[in-house]
Amino acid sequence: MMANKTEGYMMKLFQKKQKDERVVAETNRIYKVGYLIFNIGILFDLYLQLADGGGSAVRPVEWVVLLAANLICLTMMVRKGMADDDRYAETDVFPKKHYALVSLGAGVGAAVLFIALKMLMHPQWGEFGAQTLALVFGITFVSMVLTISVSIYALQYLVFRMARRRRDQMNREDDEMKL
Repeated sequence: MMANKTEGYMMKLFQKKQKDERVVAETNRIYKVGYLIFNIGILFDLYLQLADGGGSAVRPVEWVVLLAANLICLTMMVRKGMADDDRYAETDVFPKKHYALVSLGAGVGAAVLFIALKMLMHPQWGEFGAQTLALVFGITFVSMVLTISVSIYALQYLVFRMARRRRDQMNREDDEMKL
């Protein structure tokens, strides 16, 4: 008798409930902001660990959890047939210009952050001449921007193609169910 009550209670917990779409949309926006704050906070903490410990004080568990959380979110989005959580989730054509700008911005941001960290962590850079520093940092900047931008663009294209394939598969399954 007790098992039936417990089983009935558990079934009620996991049943799909009717939800107001406005509430769900607002809750999703709140979770998105929280997720971004979480990621920025963890990255800032990792930065502080690097700055204080000279590059060897990063806690590996924190780094693995950050990477795992983001990779799991990416995998879940691809499995649901989404390449992006905004306006490009349902598009059939890869938005080249948008993703090129995003990739370029990420590359420039990463290169500037890397060079700034190098200058802050190693004050002996001042011993070299201004021309030498400009050349070293210029080559570093260009190579990082190109490498990171191309890598991110290729990854975004791959995720877009996987999501589009998943959406097409889901549409075919829906069409077969209707027949």
